[in-house]
Amino acid sequence: MAFRPAALHFHRGTWVIHFVNQGSLFHDLTIEPANRSKVLDATGAQPGQSSDLSVTLGPGHYVMICLEPGHAPAGMVGAIDVT
Repeated sequence: MAFRPAALHFHRGTWVIHFVNQGSLFHDLTIEPANRSKVLDATGAQPGQSSDLSVTLGPGHYVMICLEPGHAPAGMVGAIDVT
């Protein structure tokens, strides 16, 4: 399990992330600040499905993570850097 790509780089602003679940289990894409203090936005998709997530980000470091039990420890974690 993994996000591909595992790292994203954006300029500050509003972005639409197209999330495609190519796996065999439900996955979510949750965006949080790097300190994991709160959920900024999230979306989910069933196997073979996709979803778009519109998120506004200021400069900084963020985490994209799947919060389904066991998925983050299995590798479903990534980074978003915003300048």
